[in-house]
Amino acid sequence: MCGVSISPEWLEAVSVLAATVLAVVALGTQWADARARRKSTDATISAEAYTVRRTLRVKVFGAQHLQGMGGVPTFDPDPDVEARLQRAIAAAPHASRAVAAAIRDAYVLYYRATAQPPPANLAALLNQNREAASAAALADLHACNERLTAAIDPELRAR
Repeated sequence: MCGVSISPEWLEAVSVLAATVLAVVALGTQWADARARRKSTDATISAEAYTVRRTLRVKVFGAQHLQGMGGVPTFDPDPDVEARLQRAIAAAPHASRAVAAAIRDAYVLYYRATAQPPPANLAALLNQNREAASAAALADLHACNERLTAAIDPELRAR
């Protein structure tokens, strides 16, 4: 043989270095995969939020028009909007923090705007000022649209 002797300490140092490099590569790959999944989830939520925002804009416009004519708009739950918001909420734990917070806020605001009073509070509802309740619901829908906008990809926000 060539007569080169490799000490056990040298072999141990090389093996530790190789294991460290492999661990760094594995962590980098996991980080990149998690980032790709988060971006994909953000895109999914963005698409749902965009569609819901468009639907709610029509409702808000109609409500404003009705108010302008002296009417008092009401906001009933829309099954399609509810389904889209529920899908977005289900995906929120895997989204970026900002998108998850925005869609959660929008979800709460939507349900607050479209909440049906429980039968036990019907007497209180009859005594409540309908115009004030309608204005509060409209304000919640406006706020919902703002939070939906925050959940939408910046390239789609202006559309």
